[in-house]
Amino acid sequence: MRNENLVKSLEGNISLLFAFVGSIGNESIMKRKEANALSIYDHICHLSIIQPLFHDRLEAFLKDESPVISLASLRKIDLVHGNEQSIMTLMRTYESWRLRQVELVKSTDGKLWDTAAANKELPGYTFESLVKDILLNDIFHINQIEELQAILGMGQTA
Repeated sequence: MRNENLVKSLEGNISLLFAFVGSIGNESIMKRKEANALSIYDHICHLSIIQPLFHDRLEAFLKDESPVISLASLRKIDLVHGNEQSIMTLMRTYESWRLRQVELVKSTDGKLWDTAAANKELPGYTFESLVKDILLNDIFHINQIEELQAILGMGQTA
């Protein structure tokens, strides 16, 4: 396997996210800094919803020599309101899909990491680029959660 540090980060983000979320009181999960801004719940919901899409992309690289990857599919993620799931359900969904991703990535050989997708939006988008995208998405949302904790005075982070 290539890029072991990236794979360790994928796996490590599970406990990192659980630590961040575990440090927030339930009453604070839905708070927003502005009326139309995302809440911590919304960030966690996004992380839960997007993992199967990332997994599908990873599988596409395994199945096709030159997979067609569309960035538009990830941009169209809508958060579903009115049918809120518990934070623990969302976190367990995130964890389950992430563990599948980690196993899939661990099963690859070094050559796959350089395989480029047929992507007009991002020429040179490779399997490695996708793994980095997954990590950057985590980091962005974890950072937003941390920022909301600080702005809304929700206590210390883990």
